Amino acid sequence: MFDSIPRTAWTGPGRTRELMADLVWRERINVGQMFVDTQTVIPRGFRTDLYSVRFLGKLITPDVAEQQGPAILHDYGYTVQGISRAEADRQLLDAMASVGVGLVRRWLIYAGVRVGGWVAWRRNNQELTTDPRAWLELHGIYRPELHGPRAEIDAIDV
Repeated sequence: MFDSIPRTAWTGPGRTRELMADLVWRERINVGQMFVDTQTVIPRGFRTDLYSVRFLGKLITPDVAEQQGPAILHDYGYTVQGISRAEADRQLLDAMASVGVGLVRRWLIYAGVRVGGWVAWRRNNQELTTDPRAWLELHGIYRPELHGPRAEIDAIDV
């Protein structure tokens, strides 16, 4: 479940929205024979197009703030790729259920991302592998560990 309703704002040309406050997704997942509580924090500033395939987005009316959360969570998973594609898609399915998207709609959307999501996953993976800093910053994610140590200038006697 989400801790709050996502707050987003348009960020310029195109369909991009920016997350105005951190968004937290909490879930209990089955690991072997035990359940583990996990959370995903999507940072303020993350940029998303919500539902990349517009007709899928129209199925669940993404302009309703409560129903933007699943799309933001899914885009974040596909952008940072800290979990598998299957896990990101499962989170989308669970998140849609948690915000009240009907059974038929959520399964249609889930089927769509399972069938066609590999294209975006592969493209994103290539971008992430080529230049992770630029890719993440394009999406409003700043990771200090990708910026390396701060340069220090030593005084040199000439």
